[in-house]
Amino acid sequence: MVIWLKHIANLELINCIDKDLRTIEDGLETNFQPNLFEMLFGRKNSEKRLDIKVYHGDIVVPDDRLKADCFTMVEFIEHIPLDHLERVCQTVFAYYKPRYVIVTTPNAEFNPLIDLHSTIRKKLQELKEQEKKLQLDAAINADAIRTIKDSISTLELQLNSPAGIQQLVVQSPPRYRHSDHKFEWNRAEFAHWASFVARTYCYEVSFGGVGKLPGSEPLGPCTQIALFTRSDNNTSQTGATMEDPALCFDLLINKLSVQESEPEFLGDASLRRVCLRAQYHIPGTPADSTQESEICTKWSDTQDDGMIAT
Repeated sequence: MVIWLKHIANLELINCIDKDLRTIEDGLETNFQPNLFEMLFGRKNSEKRLDIKVYHGDIVVPDDRLKADCFTMVEFIEHIPLDHLERVCQTVFAYYKPRYVIVTTPNAEFNPLIDLHSTIRKKLQELKEQEKKLQLDAAINADAIRTIKDSISTLELQLNSPAGIQQLVVQSPPRYRHSDHKFEWNRAEFAHWASFVARTYCYEVSFGGVGKLPGSEPLGPCTQIALFTRSDNNTSQTGATMEDPALCFDLLINKLSVQESEPEFLGDASLRRVCLRAQYHIPGTPADSTQESEICTKWSDTQDDGMIAT
C-alpha cells in the first residue's frame, strides 16, 4: 500500500499497523523504507514532507497517534475472527471516527474462476502443442488434429462465454484463497455487513470492486470494496455505540495503557500497547528546483525496479 500512497501529493502522514512482528520486520526495507531516489532527492511530485510510521500492535487498542482522516483495511477483515472484527469496528468507527474508511475483501463468488481460468489455459496450451506436433504429418493425423481443434474450440468458447463459465463454476468446489482466511463473503454478505456497520456508526457506504476475467461479469469483481464516508451528524465525542458502559470502560483502560509510551514493548501483546517499531520520512521537493526535479524524475522512472524499496 505504501508504495502507492506515498505518491499522493497532499498526503503528509502514513500510519501502518500489524499484530505480526515478523511480518513487520520482514517488510521494513521492501514495504516501508524510502527508496534511494527518495532519500537523495525527496518526493518528486510534492513540496510536502511525508512521514511513514510503522506500529506493532492490535488495532482494537486505541492510540491517539493513529488518528487520521482516512483508514484503509485492504484485504484485512477476512483474516479477523468475526467476534474480534466487531471490536475492530468499534475502535475504528466509534473511537477514531475518520472521515473515510476503505475496506476491501475477496468476493467469494469469484473464487472458482481463479483456478478455472488457469486450468483451462493450461489445457489449451497442451492441446495446441499436441496439434503442432501432429501437423508435421497432417495427412496421417487428420482425424486427431480435427478432434484437438474441436476440443480447443470448446474450451475457448467456455472461457469466453458467461454461460459456459457459469456452468463450470457450479461444478467447482468452493475454497478460500488463503489458509489464514477466517471467512470469505459473497457480494450480498459483504453488503449486509457493510450496511449494518454504516447504520451503527453513522456512516454512508458505497460499493465498488476491481478485477475481472472473461465471463466473470455475472459473478462480480475479484475484490469487492466498500467506501465508508462519515455522516455530518457523526460529530459527538462518544458516538452511537460508545454509550455501552462496558465498551467505554474497555476503551478507557486501553487508552490509559498506551499513554505510557516509554519504554515501548517489543512483541508482548499482554501489555496491550501499540509500539512504534520504525519511522521514516521523505523530504518534499523545493518549488524552485523544477529543472532538477525533471532530471531526477526521468532518472527515477528508469531506475525504480532497482531501488532499495518500492
